[in-house]
Amino acid sequence: MAVTRARKTEQVEKLGKELQSISSLIVTTYSKLTVAQDYELRKTLRASVTDSVGISTLPILSCKPNA
Repeated sequence: MAVTRARKTEQVEKLGKELQSISSLIVTTYSKLTVAQDYELRKTLRASVTDSVGISTLPILSCKPNA
């Protein structure tokens, strides 16, 4: 089911508030990795990250300053 614009706006606002209180941020891409390297990277990140956001454009949108 598609996410409504209102729900997306709510998610972006929530993420924006969360980003204001964090001490570090990891942004990564999995391109040009072998399957084994991808697996190990994801496993390591899952073990060390307390909160994460899946693959999405929401982090990009929440980092943009309000116009």
